[in-house]
Amino acid sequence: MMTGDRSKATKKKKEEGFTLIELILVIAVGAMIMLAAMVLYNKSRDTAVTDTNVKNIHTIMAGLSELRLYKGRLTAGVTWPADTSAYVESSLSSQYAYSCASGALKITTPASDDAAQAARLLTKMSDQGLCDTGSAVVGTTKVECIIKSFNGSAGC
Repeated sequence: MMTGDRSKATKKKKEEGFTLIELILVIAVGAMIMLAAMVLYNKSRDTAVTDTNVKNIHTIMAGLSELRLYKGRLTAGVTWPADTSAYVESSLSSQYAYSCASGALKITTPASDDAAQAARLLTKMSDQGLCDTGSAVVGTTKVECIIKSFNGSAGC
């Protein structure tokens, strides 16, 4: 009877806990899942920032188009004219820079997180026909959206 008790105790002791290899494997799988989640989060965040900027530029352009239709032209200058307040939300005019000089309307976005994000934003705005030309502002991650349809006497 003593011998049977020892084998049961030995079996029970062997079945307790995890081996080192099992623990390492679980930690490695967890780390891979965390890495994948972080990559997906960053991509979705970049997409959300880009899409928000594009939507905001669309909103600004719609407001300025309505103002130009009503007034016949936009006020020249490098700051938002007072008469845009009824057409462009103050939260947008405080985030985006306005310039209407030499017949060209230019809207400058807030700074992006990095140059790659700014390049994606510029590409998306150009692909959607929102900006006729655009460029990155030298030394920053801001993007200038230049709209030719506002040029000339009917523009600025």
